[in-house]
Amino acid sequence: MKVIIAFPSLFLSTALACMRDDFIVAAQDSGAVPSKGGAYTGEASPTQLVSLGVTHVVLGHSERREGFQASASANSEGESSGESSLFVASKVKLAVEAGMTVLLCVGEKKAERENGTTLDVVASQLAPVVAALEPADWANVIIAYEVSLAMNQLSSLQHQHQHPRLK
Repeated sequence: MKVIIAFPSLFLSTALACMRDDFIVAAQDSGAVPSKGGAYTGEASPTQLVSLGVTHVVLGHSERREGFQASASANSEGESSGESSLFVASKVKLAVEAGMTVLLCVGEKKAERENGTTLDVVASQLAPVVAALEPADWANVIIAYEVSLAMNQLSSLQHQHQHPRLK
């Protein structure tokens, strides 16, 4: 079994220096910064993370998909829609190209679960990633099922019911 702990970028150096050798330090996010670099002020690129010694990164987390402001676009009502699945796919591709292992978060909101659309939601989140990656790239992707905005509202039995369906 592997233990992976994700830290904010600010604490990655400290975590790498202090963490037990049998634990894996992951970044909580990486920027959509091409390997050639450029002016992406404040973003930690996958290449930068790798140069620091970070081998894993969490991408597609519900908090970033749901209204995260940094790269969000506004919908027709002017509300932030967070990171789109297409944007997440571009970040996954860049991280894999940099040699990182990606923990790709997918999952539905409570209302989507209650409507029975879990598999449709997860499929729509995965489709852009499938299109962006080569088959060999999947060796560096771990899919993490996360019930967006409903994590604390589901029982263990409900989680156990969803996992076989998603596989």
